[in-house]
Order: sequence, then C-alpha cells, then structure tokens
Amino acid sequence: MGVQFDAYRKHVSGTKPLQFTPTLELDIIFDALDGCEMDCPGCFVNTKNKFTTHDLENIHRLTQEFKDQGIEANELFLGPTDIFDAVNFDQLVDEPLFDKLIEQYAALTFTSTMLTPYEELKRRVDKLMGMMAPYGKRFELFVVIDIDKYIDNDRTYLDHFDRNLEIIKNIDVRLKKQVNIFFIANFYPEMFDRVSIDELNMMIKRDYGSKFKINPSFARATNSKMIEKQCKMISDLLQNQVNDNTIRNVFLNMVDIYFGGDTFHALTYTKGKLYVAPFLYEFVPLTTNELEIKPQKDGRFYMSDVFRKKEELAIEQYQHAMTLPHCSSCNFLPNCVARNHIQFMKQHKIANCVVPKPLYRTSFKASEY
Repeated sequence: MGVQFDAYRKHVSGTKPLQFTPTLELDIIFDALDGCEMDCPGCFVNTKNKFTTHDLENIHRLTQEFKDQGIEANELFLGPTDIFDAVNFDQLVDEPLFDKLIEQYAALTFTSTMLTPYEELKRRVDKLMGMMAPYGKRFELFVVIDIDKYIDNDRTYLDHFDRNLEIIKNIDVRLKKQVNIFFIANFYPEMFDRVSIDELNMMIKRDYGSKFKINPSFARATNSKMIEKQCKMISDLLQNQVNDNTIRNVFLNMVDIYFGGDTFHALTYTKGKLYVAPFLYEFVPLTTNELEIKPQKDGRFYMSDVFRKKEELAIEQYQHAMTLPHCSSCNFLPNCVARNHIQFMKQHKIANCVVPKPLYRTSFKASEY
C-alpha cells in the first residue's frame, strides 16, 4: 500500500493545477494471489500465499478509513504472482467483497508473464473485465518478459506471448479506458550481458510501444550477502549505462527524489499482516518484525498506527545513519530515510549506499518519464 501526494501526478504529467487535485492518494499492494508455475529468472516471490476472506475484510476496512479522511483510493495492485496463473484466481474474483474492494479504486494493477494457455487467459480476462467494466476502471499490466528469448527472437515463446498480449490490448475497447502496459524483468547479474538498458528500451518501444523497468526482486530474499552484492551490481550498472541522454528511455521511479519519499506511506499486506515497505527502485514487500504494524485489540489496522510506525522507523533510521560515514554527511539522507533505505541497510548490515545517487533528478517532463 502506498499513500502519495497527488502533487507527484501533477509534477510528472502537468495535466491539472495542484489546487484542483486531491491532497493524498492511496495505493495498496495486496498479496492475495496464490501459486505460480512460471519460474521467472531472478524471482524471489513466495508463491504460496493462502488467501482468506478475512484479508479482504481487513483491506476493505482500511481503504474505507483512508477514504473517510479524504484520501483518494488510486491503485489496487494484486500480487505477488501472475494473476492469470494463480491457482486461486476464481476464488478471489468470486468473493462478493472483492467486487466492493475494486469499486473503491481508480485502477487495478497486476503482473503477468503472458504465458498462460490462450483459452484460459481469455477466460480469466473476460471474467475480470466483466467485473471491472461497470466501474470504468483504469487497467495497468506489468508484463514480465524473458530477455534472452526476446533477444534470440524465439518464435515458440514470442508467438504465444504476442497472441496472448493481443487479448490485453483489446481491453481498452471494452472498458472505454486506456490500458497501460509496461514491461519488466527481475534483476539478475547476467541480464544485461547481451544488451544494454538503452538498447533494450529501444527494442521494446519499437516492438510494443512501451517501456521497460527493472524489478529488484532480489530484495525480497533473506541472504544478506547476496542482497548487498546485487544492490552494488544494479547501482554500478545504472551509473555505467544511464546518463542525461538516455535517462528518458529508462522507466525508473527511483531516479526521481520525490517518488517513494515523504509523499508516500508504502505498506505491504500479506498473510493477514501489515508491514512498512522500503522503496528500493520499487516498493519492496518485506515481512520482518521490525517493519510490522501491529493490529489493535479488535484485530483491525488503523491509519494512526501506520503513521506512528513510520515515525518510529524514521527516528531509528536517523540514529543508525549516524553510524554510517557515507550516510551521515549525505544531502540525500532525508530522502533515504523517507524511503526506508536506511532500515533496509540496517536489516542486511549494509554500510555502503544502495542506490546510485548521481542519477537522482529533481524534475521530469512527461515525455521523459
């Protein structure tokens, strides 16, 4: 779940004056999907995620509380696995409360590899769209692409991939809303051995009219040495391959210092528990005791508990930053604290910077994002 100032939307798109925008927006990352057989490179998602109707009740009540305080519900992101491959797809969509939940949000967002058998994919898309159509929701899909098979022009893979993608592209006619499709891949050390970030972006823009983004799935893992190593690798990679001329071709929320910082309250809801989520290139759903927001005696989560936990973490992070030479004198320390970078570093005993600060930007034009 992320809460953001709508000023960010205005800041990026310039579509309407700030005085005519809501003050805050609510995004919820809801780990309701269970099961996935796709085995994507670099994936650390736990595919076993038993869903209950109590989870829907918790999220529905929390959403309503935020809305009652004047905060607009913007995106409901269903995770953590491929929605069209999840074994509990029908169970989730058939729940009456799920219909009421998506009614509250402006957009429904999820991830897919586009490798589900064609007829089953079409059935699931039809069912989901039948529910969404009356509400006129935006539809946002993050497509996981196999970079090696794409570069190799593997027609067995791409023909099935492209045929399935056509099902998604036709949704905008039925919903009378634009379908936003972005391409992603989980970061792994060899992913750019054969192609640069800029080259890959140009290929995807040419073939699909979209952009590519790197997903730091490794941050979900528990091996601190591996996480520290991959943090340095992705930071070095970006600093070596992205510059002022190519940054507009890279879909990276991370490089905007205003994204994921004080304007957000990013949370993860999974298996009946609620956690603060660090923002490391993207929001990272972590489930450690240090990040957990405890429910009240009635079993419910409240907005005040979210704010209280964020304040506690901010104090702890400033204290820990004073023990880190690179952080204590850094001008970006407030941004890193707001994004919970320092908490992430503390958890994994990382002493050096985890993000490429030279790439930070203070402003974007819509054409550059």
